[in-house]
Amino acid sequence: MECDKTHVNQMFGGLENVIYTVESYDITNTNPEEIDDVGRPHGIGRKNKTRFQFLLNPKFLLFTISVLIVIQGMFFSYFVGIVYTLEKRYAVYSTISGFILIAGELSPILLGGIIGYFSQKSHRPRIIGLCMVVSAIGCFVCTLPYFIHGPGLHLLISSIDKNSTYDLCGVNKREDYYCSSKTYQSTALKLEVIILFLGSMLKGVGYIGTFIIGIPLVDDNAKKKDSPVYIGVTLACKLLGPALGFMLASFCIKFYEDPGYMAKTFRQIALNPILVCHTFGITLRLVSVIGYMTLMSKYMEVQFHQTASGASFFSGLTIVLSMVLGILAGSVVIRKVRPQPRSLLAYILSTETLSLVLLLIVMFISCAPPKIAGLTKSRERIELNQPCNDHCNCSTRVFHPVCGYDVESTEQITFFSPCFAGCQSINLSSKILFQEAQSYSSCSCLETNSEVTSDETATTGYCESYCNMFVPYIVLCALGKIIYSTGSAGNQLVPLRCVDPKDKGVALGLKGAVVSLFAFLPAPVIFGFLADDACTVWEEECGSRGNCWLYDLDKFRYNLHGASFGFFLAGSLFDLGVFLLAPRMKDLYDDEKDKMETIF
Repeated sequence: MECDKTHVNQMFGGLENVIYTVESYDITNTNPEEIDDVGRPHGIGRKNKTRFQFLLNPKFLLFTISVLIVIQGMFFSYFVGIVYTLEKRYAVYSTISGFILIAGELSPILLGGIIGYFSQKSHRPRIIGLCMVVSAIGCFVCTLPYFIHGPGLHLLISSIDKNSTYDLCGVNKREDYYCSSKTYQSTALKLEVIILFLGSMLKGVGYIGTFIIGIPLVDDNAKKKDSPVYIGVTLACKLLGPALGFMLASFCIKFYEDPGYMAKTFRQIALNPILVCHTFGITLRLVSVIGYMTLMSKYMEVQFHQTASGASFFSGLTIVLSMVLGILAGSVVIRKVRPQPRSLLAYILSTETLSLVLLLIVMFISCAPPKIAGLTKSRERIELNQPCNDHCNCSTRVFHPVCGYDVESTEQITFFSPCFAGCQSINLSSKILFQEAQSYSSCSCLETNSEVTSDETATTGYCESYCNMFVPYIVLCALGKIIYSTGSAGNQLVPLRCVDPKDKGVALGLKGAVVSLFAFLPAPVIFGFLADDACTVWEEECGSRGNCWLYDLDKFRYNLHGASFGFFLAGSLFDLGVFLLAPRMKDLYDDEKDKMETIF
């Protein structure tokens, strides 16, 4: 390859220009066949030398990585948004669905550090593309249970055809008959869990491409003074994806259905005190954030009586988008103010402290729990079977609440289903294609209310109760997310600036493995267990326990917010260690060389 005189002079004109990259491109990691006659990599293919050269710039790279991050985030939040529906569809409890959610973190744990190391010596854009192909295959695998078994029509009690029967007193099949029939297929449910687990695991490969390889690639191609904005955009997209995923879930729920050197590098990074404190801190806080977001839709449903669609909508649009605004605002401020490491970390600690205060306040926001027939005084369990419905042969296979006047308390109370209310007749309203149940009559567990009806009648749904605490809950949650997120871009700079530039990929790879192993992996299981611990009524079918239908709302509230507060506080203590070690950090903003790095 020939260089003109200008290039030669620039290469040898002075010590400050000894290291010079031809036309701002580093071709040392590019195959000779991919270099054109002026030293630039080809655009696409060996024949198209100039057609796509305009794409070889940091902004387009940022755009591409951002789009991939959005798509990656959409899958996770969409899965979180529909997980409660999947629990009801396949009759699994929250701990099992938590294991399905964490399957996506196994791939970064097993492969993140290794691929992060070798990507520094390979063609990184191609590795990213390969990772996203594997992730796409995982998404398609997750759709297989629907095509194998079809929609869960047995859950649509309010919309059934004339050949079906309502859950009325005395008309249900006995449990032993049902369990011995071909209708019950317990082994099939295990297949769905395995398929979803495998698909989620394949999907996790995309995380390696977008975050472990993609973010260092973006940072290598941006000037250090612009790096906070670039990193902020990627973090905003990391939250924009979940927002879109939650909105999609809200829409869909409406429709039912060199090894020695490598070891030395790893050891150096593992002994870096700033990186260690930062990694442990963000890991513990992510346990808090991920666990809370996993249960947030379910919590809105049961605590504030929101629909599944509404809960997913507010989880994504209100909460996640507020984090996007916080990240973008924080990135711009860091770009303009350029605070020194200790000042930046002090601000991050202050945002975390305010977030903890708001989390404590939110813990005490609640609605009065609905009055459920059979609820014990201790509120620890519900006895659905009463003398008035003992002859009805009721089951908990499907939850269909009805409201009526209790025969004992003579006040409005919610029953688990028309069967448990002792109802024997049904009043239908004609609708296109379906018959929708509006009320039930001849209910042996209900008192006649002469002001409303002359018969023992129950109406579909929970008994009406007024609660205006949902809006304050949403506002405070959104405010806490905005405050905390303004420091996220600065926090992301820590692992990029506390190690040598050549080790950034390995550092983020190891960090990603630790975060996946100790945050993404256990968080859904831990918080799923806490949700199950607050359950008072389980689905029971043929002696097997399925999903939870009713919760002790106070216990659920304290379990969720108490655990989230504890993990978040522990993570902030590690950030205090980063703050104390801040003087050791390298300069956050000034470029080491006044040049553009390669995108390869």
